[in-house]
Amino acid sequence: MWVAGGMISGKPLPENARNFAQNKIYGIDFAKKAVKIAKAINLIVGDGKSHIYKDNSLAPHTWEDETKSGLRGRLLRFPNNPEKDKENQEKILFFDFDVLMTNPPFAGTVKERDILRLYNLAERNGRWINKIGRHILFLERSLQFIRPGGRMAIVLPQGLLNNTNAEYIRRFIIDEARILAVVGLHGNTFKPHTGTKTSVLFLRKYTEEEKQNIQQTRASYEGKWEEFRKNLKEKYQNLTWDSSVDEEEIPEELNSFLESYFESREEIGELPAEESEVEETEEGEEGNKGKKPLALLVQEKSELDETLREKIEESESANVIRKSELKGEIKILQSKINKLIKEISQRTLAGQISLVLNEERITEAFKKYWLDGKVMQEMDYPIFFAVNEKPVKDESGEYIYKKNPDGSFVLDEHGHPVIDDDLDEIADAFIKFAKEQLAKGDNHFDFWR
Repeated sequence: MWVAGGMISGKPLPENARNFAQNKIYGIDFAKKAVKIAKAINLIVGDGKSHIYKDNSLAPHTWEDETKSGLRGRLLRFPNNPEKDKENQEKILFFDFDVLMTNPPFAGTVKERDILRLYNLAERNGRWINKIGRHILFLERSLQFIRPGGRMAIVLPQGLLNNTNAEYIRRFIIDEARILAVVGLHGNTFKPHTGTKTSVLFLRKYTEEEKQNIQQTRASYEGKWEEFRKNLKEKYQNLTWDSSVDEEEIPEELNSFLESYFESREEIGELPAEESEVEETEEGEEGNKGKKPLALLVQEKSELDETLREKIEESESANVIRKSELKGEIKILQSKINKLIKEISQRTLAGQISLVLNEERITEAFKKYWLDGKVMQEMDYPIFFAVNEKPVKDESGEYIYKKNPDGSFVLDEHGHPVIDDDLDEIADAFIKFAKEQLAKGDNHFDFWR
């Protein structure tokens, strides 16, 4: 968060504004130039004092001593949980800021394990992923920086709010914060640097009381979950990875979870012919990020099944010494087959359903997904949506200014050209929306009191 300008119409800022800039405004950025500029401005505004630091906000364990000492006083405290309070003092994760504004970098991924392990979004399906988009971690980190009840605005790629494979991110947001507004920005907004379509997401972090209410709502559906799960197990009790399943008969909640939890799905009937096996294998490994094609896995399982059958038959007539050797070989073969079955099941519709109903870890993930859906239905709150239709920049990245009939620029009270956009209209519409919701008793908009 940055403060700009130390003078209003050539006059110094009022004392209260200067004190606010001196004591309440903090910023952290990894870019040296951005930090130098922000520090210079804040030193002017704050009369010689600045809380702007150069460090990687995603990795607090790497911060310089200056950053740690400067921000330590803003750490969130947990007086009722000494252990969590001590952990937060050591890891420097959670802060008590009221408002946060950020435009994180979209390019690049985070691969460092020591950073990934700090974030829930870097854990998928019970294990840490190898890499993740930097902006995704910034979303979670921003929520860590604000206190319960605090507000934030973050610029994100629009795909993060629309794409099917990003549903786990949207569910994370809904678990942690109330969505106040989503404003779609024009594609030219960040040109010439990028033409990525973006949106500004406005959130208010849940208070502890709100989280408890959500937990109570979730708990009220526990009985219905058990009934739902029981019916599913009866419906699919004899299912194996190669069973035939009618997709139209799959409950919507289950099908939605399968699509978000598993990386891909393949039809058994689409397995390549034996003569094209080598060619398909090469293409499949590239297309599936190094994974073996399903056809090859099925073939391996078939060969192992045959070998296992032969070993079992041999064991029936073998002597004591050989029988003992075969017992070990059979155990190893069975282990390999079980591993293959699980890998194959992760890529077939019937197999995925079987895993959801029989693998404890996946069942728990589905339970959370199902209960979260019920909570969202119960919450069902209004969200302000708007789209920035007038671009602030042209295709080359130059600002578009308002012009007078004679072609000259329209100037503001300070003599600066006025940008021709509709953002002020959107802001006014949001203020109206927020005040209307507040009048209806929605205290998530109490900042308009």
